Amino acid sequence: VQTCALPICTSSCSSLFLELGLSEVGYKDALTYKITKKGLKVENEVDVPTCYDDAIMEHNLELNILVER
Repeated sequence: VQTCALPICTSSCSSLFLELGLSEVGYKDALTYKITKKGLKVENEVDVPTCYDDAIMEHNLELNILVER
């Protein structure tokens, strides 16, 4: 884990963000930043079609963060 204002990508980081009053959006933004800084492509809030038994379902799966599609 690299050092920054708050450690990112640790097992307790999300609860730390919430305990400090920081929003889930702030945590997602920080995580997205760290991942892209490592050279990976990131997409946020991605809808992914879901299929079952060769049929496309009515509702998509919404991913908060998609890394390297």
